[in-house]
Amino acid sequence: MSIKNLSTDGLAISGRQSEAIELALSYQFKSMDLNLVEFSEQVEKHGIDHSRRLIDSARIGIGQFTLPITWTQLEDDPPFASELERLSKYAELAALLGCQHCVTTIAPASDELPYHENFERHRQRLGEIAEVLAPHDVQLGLEFHAPARLRAGRAFEFVHSLDAAVTLAESIPHENVGVVIDAWHCHVAETKIEEIEKLTATDIVSVYLSDTREGLNLDEADEGDRLMPGETGAIDGAAILTALAGIGYAGPVSVRCSRTGLDSLGRHKLAQLAGERLNQIWQEAGLTRDGTLALEAK
Repeated sequence: MSIKNLSTDGLAISGRQSEAIELALSYQFKSMDLNLVEFSEQVEKHGIDHSRRLIDSARIGIGQFTLPITWTQLEDDPPFASELERLSKYAELAALLGCQHCVTTIAPASDELPYHENFERHRQRLGEIAEVLAPHDVQLGLEFHAPARLRAGRAFEFVHSLDAAVTLAESIPHENVGVVIDAWHCHVAETKIEEIEKLTATDIVSVYLSDTREGLNLDEADEGDRLMPGETGAIDGAAILTALAGIGYAGPVSVRCSRTGLDSLGRHKLAQLAGERLNQIWQEAGLTRDGTLALEAK
């Protein structure tokens, strides 16, 4: 089932853990993202029971966390082996909180490695990362970035479409690796809904919903063009949710938008608007409250 997840990063909201929990509860989110590095620091100072008490009392799920280690550098500084050791401790904490979704971004270009060499490096390193996450039942989601401007002037292009991200994920010999479906990047990459429908539920780790302005020149797309879901209808969020429900996706669905034009809104108004838009798209997609297809929509 799809889960309404509050991503404070997706809304460019900052604040303490207690404030994020308040926002999630106030506006009917079932889970929220967690900064695992900050949480780990709390655990070191106060212990696990004290650090998780607000999460437990709120009965809020933890939707996902961003991969909290350095892994893309060519030089082994910091040493990748030591980063994997740190990751093991983070993954153990995530498991204690019931969090099974971890995401990382794949850079769409490189000045150092041609495509095939870059692909092999990603395959090897992401495979080692997945191997560390697997004992804790944590999935690793690969997020691609589509805008052409991110590849302009770079020596070598790399993964910047859904099919390429899926190919990379499938090349890694661990079952806990999948992709992130980011509606805005899929739109910029001209991804067809059929490409999502042919995936399986285990191929997808996380989902971000956004909208964009009508008539957007895809060759000039910029993150500032990312709008709240349901703003113009240029991106059909309901169709994406329906497709995901059809293949049995079970994981977080978050709003991600630019703060352009929303600067006057405080964190409560932003979270409220995000929650309302998710509720609206949920209804349009024919989903029940628990994120599955209603009988009449099947």
